[in-house]
Amino acid sequence: MKVKDFLNKWYDKEITDWGAFTKPEFKGLETEFEYEDFQRNYRSVLKEVGKNIGFELHSFSKNHYEFSAVMKSNLTNQFYYISISDVRYFKNEWADNILYRTMEHARDWTGGSNRYSTLENLAKNLSILDKQILRNLEQENSRQVINHSEPQKSNTEDFEMKLA
Repeated sequence: MKVKDFLNKWYDKEITDWGAFTKPEFKGLETEFEYEDFQRNYRSVLKEVGKNIGFELHSFSKNHYEFSAVMKSNLTNQFYYISISDVRYFKNEWADNILYRTMEHARDWTGGSNRYSTLENLAKNLSILDKQILRNLEQENSRQVINHSEPQKSNTEDFEMKLA
């Protein structure tokens, strides 16, 4: 599902609160539980966003009226944590205030600094952050190449030569 289609369908919509239940208890009811539909659509959007910027949806953790997800960059192999607030109490926060941050590995729940994005800008923001990480990796790799290819004099050798 595309971001714009998702926003058109769900923005400003009040999700039915079934309290402690995640589904209505009525068997044979044709009405689909709204939050499950919302969550399924959101997962589809994250997959689409990832596909467009070279990421994959690594995991998706369903919670009670909220969720978290882990995305992984195919370029840097960097993991990113994404989370939305409870949709019952924070209207449109799922679209206007998405938490995202870097992760050291796929199960690093504390991760890097918290950042926030709108759903419309999430792909751009993840992409910018991933490019910054790529630049840092390239700089670190070039430093390692330089350090390994050029013999380095120690300060002790310089000092001893001056005394001689």
